[in-house]
Amino acid sequence: MKKFYISFLLMLPLFIFSQGENNHWYFGNGAAVNFNNPITPQILLDSQMPISSSTATVSDSNGKLLFYTNGEVIFTREHQVMQDGMMQNGVAGSINIVQDPSNSNRYYVFMMKSPPNTSAGDPKILLYSVIDISQGSVGNDGYPLGIVLPNYKNIVLYDQYQVTNLYSPHTIIRHHNGNSFWVVTHDNDKVLSFLVDASGVNNIPVQSNLSMGVASSTLSYGSDIKSSPEINSSAFTNYLFVSMWQGTNTSSKVFSFNNATGQLTNHYQLTITSIYPTIAEFNKDASLLYIGRNFDSKIFVFDIINSVSTPIYQQIYNNTNSSFSTRGLQRNRYNDIFITFGAYGYLSKILNPNSYSTSSVDLDNLYLQGKGTFNKLPELVQTFTPPCLTNVLLSNPESNINHTYHSADYVTTQANYKTNSTNGEIVMKAGNSITLLPNTFIEQGSNFLATIEGCRIDEISGKRNVNANQNISLKIDLDNDIADNNIELYPNPASDFVNIKSKFKIKSWEIYEMSGKQILKGNSNKINVAKFIKGVYMINILFENGKNISKKVSVN
Repeated sequence: MKKFYISFLLMLPLFIFSQGENNHWYFGNGAAVNFNNPITPQILLDSQMPISSSTATVSDSNGKLLFYTNGEVIFTREHQVMQDGMMQNGVAGSINIVQDPSNSNRYYVFMMKSPPNTSAGDPKILLYSVIDISQGSVGNDGYPLGIVLPNYKNIVLYDQYQVTNLYSPHTIIRHHNGNSFWVVTHDNDKVLSFLVDASGVNNIPVQSNLSMGVASSTLSYGSDIKSSPEINSSAFTNYLFVSMWQGTNTSSKVFSFNNATGQLTNHYQLTITSIYPTIAEFNKDASLLYIGRNFDSKIFVFDIINSVSTPIYQQIYNNTNSSFSTRGLQRNRYNDIFITFGAYGYLSKILNPNSYSTSSVDLDNLYLQGKGTFNKLPELVQTFTPPCLTNVLLSNPESNINHTYHSADYVTTQANYKTNSTNGEIVMKAGNSITLLPNTFIEQGSNFLATIEGCRIDEISGKRNVNANQNISLKIDLDNDIADNNIELYPNPASDFVNIKSKFKIKSWEIYEMSGKQILKGNSNKINVAKFIKGVYMINILFENGKNISKKVSVN
């Protein structure tokens, strides 16, 4: 046993704070990145996940990996299956991890899945499980590896979805009180917000009407949902992007959302028309919206601030390689935005994501060292660390496990404060000083860290102000940038042949099923569709002048 009387004193800016919970991404086909260094992220090769459409990852506040999952298996920080970590079978359409507001050692894992013994095209269910990282078998570092709590495993939150083949139909939005959150999902004509607070999960949702213009509920192919960072407004707090694609009907909209009530508001609505389904991500202050199109590689940026009466947007990327398909857009802990283009060996990135005029795409930004991307990237994890206090006084033996004390001014121990090996990692962070007075005991086996680090007291200071008195309703057409007025497919619908009429010379074309599978390619102006199964197809046409357009054709 050792006795300490130490004082750490240093002045640093008070707007330095840790966000290590989002240091790691495990995703795709064995790919992983550590963002501890924002300039040179570290590529990791230790992932044990098979190729996965959706994944989620969480670290502790200091950036140490805790666990990651593809929805079927929970992997520990040592890349083994967590205790009771084999989850319900079936590919997860979306996954989110959130810290329990009442217990910093526990994490909710929400995921979208097909019910057991059903096919991929059947309606989905929204499940959650709870993981406790203070329990479970002991790892190589002497601390527990976590456990999926048996009484909180695969609990159904919502199972009344009317649509099928959902891709990403839930997201997490922090409540305005800062101590709870909403699990927000959409289903056909409504948005559902489930409140989770210190008392647990409320399975009775707050509902909002959702006018997506999608007729039948049984044929929907895909969907997406994404929330913006919080903004400063008296009427709404976030933008909520919702996209649904049903056969020939693509509908994407951005709504205003109030995170105090969990409801949509009528202050903002942007309707996006596109031949393809769209996915989205917002920049750090929700002043810009990036749109990616699934089944082609076009990336657009929309200027939210300056689009009041007329939409302002532009295309910033297009790859004419037809095998490329925009599958994921995701902001990381440093507000960089990364892109996945299907199964690709690099992680692409939007450069200058906070500038409408200079943003662009770096296709080969991060080489994944033989691993690959696939669909989605891990979404940001919401955590509920204790509030930043002016000062902290500690006495008596430490009762917390893996706990961080954070003070804007000082931390002082007194009156027989003591830590031991059962407390896990105890971290003290203060803006000015940390003082360990006489009779402070840091016993052998303790994992204790004291560091000078300020914290953010006024969180509202970083949010963009929005005029709530404006009711904005806008529409944009992402296909207008393609000069296809002189391009015609006829007859459409067709039964035998489809003709391509254009003043431009055709270089090549490819035809895809709506699932994305290529079934035919060629370069003539006449296409034989006599043997096609009745349905809707997508034809991607590349012209000699470099223009590349996509059109739908129906076969009777």
